[in-house]
Amino acid sequence: MRSRITIALLSMLLIACLSMTSPALSRAEAYEALKGVDAVKVVFDFRNAKPEAVLDYLTLIQLTYKDEAVTRISPKPDFVVAFMGPSVKLLSTNREGFSPEEQKTLDKIAGLILQMGKDGVRFEICLFAVKHFGLEPQAVIPGIEHVQNGWISSFGYQARGYGLIPVF
Repeated sequence: MRSRITIALLSMLLIACLSMTSPALSRAEAYEALKGVDAVKVVFDFRNAKPEAVLDYLTLIQLTYKDEAVTRISPKPDFVVAFMGPSVKLLSTNREGFSPEEQKTLDKIAGLILQMGKDGVRFEICLFAVKHFGLEPQAVIPGIEHVQNGWISSFGYQARGYGLIPVF
């Protein structure tokens, strides 16, 4: 319980920091790390299975995707969100084992994934993990590409120059 509260507080702090950043500071020039960068290609490796934390992280990814510092480099950044391990349980239409409050959060996650997909963010789910956790591939919410092995997909993206951001 304590780690859940800590994750939620850290996530809210990150979102608050992003929302309070002035437009002048969100330009690409404000980030030393972005100097000389000519493309934005990122794969987010999701393993976290806590609904509230995942909603916060997805919200932060959406804000990052639309951030002026990113869109000045790539008007349509190349973001891939790959769900592996226990995080796949959050993407099933089978909501057994989740509290009513968590189910509401899962609905928000599904809606956010749909919206982000329309914006251009791509989503993948590891079918090895889906089967491992006893889920049915056909029960995965819409808007997510099925890959047999998320690790193969992940190292493929990395070999093609994508930065890896773990979300555990």
